[in-house]
Amino acid sequence: MSLADFVEFPVLLRALVVGAFGGVGLALTTYFSRRGPLIFPVYAALLAALAVLLARYPALGYAPRYAAALGTGAVLCAGVAFVAA
Repeated sequence: MSLADFVEFPVLLRALVVGAFGGVGLALTTYFSRRGPLIFPVYAALLAALAVLLARYPALGYAPRYAAALGTGAVLCAGVAFVAA
């Protein structure tokens, strides 16, 4: 992706924001919950939010969508949860 793609398709930056909020949700869930399965709805909400975000950009190819969703959003989410734990 070039700089022009960031201006035309701000999906990467928005995926970072969704990943940051997802990471905060994971960190708060692990901090305040003693039950393990309670983490699954947070992951489901993160994946649903990323799916809705990526559906807004149908002109993007598969590789940029994959990079935005898993390469940035999910990695940032897991990183925030790992640092907070």
